[in-house]
Amino acid sequence: MNQNFKLITETEYNEINRKLDSILQHVSNPEQIPKPTLGKWITEKEAQQATGKKATTLWKMRNKGLITFTKINNKIFYDKESILKLMDANREDAFRQE
Repeated sequence: MNQNFKLITETEYNEINRKLDSILQHVSNPEQIPKPTLGKWITEKEAQQATGKKATTLWKMRNKGLITFTKINNKIFYDKESILKLMDANREDAFRQE
């Protein structure tokens, strides 16, 4: 059996190890893989995290016309700006009693 060996520099070796570590981290923690951002639109899960509301509450809000959404292949995306506007509209300023 004939084996061929290739010599690499220490810098190349370190770079290969860094890349392998990154791949192993992503494989072991897939939820930490950076997702592409849609700019104006956020996923339903992101909307739930931002508002602290469940999917059914968001569904009721969009059916009442309170938040803007789009649906693509049965996946819901929410307009970030409409969520921020709704939150601002329901904002209450803190007050201090003396």
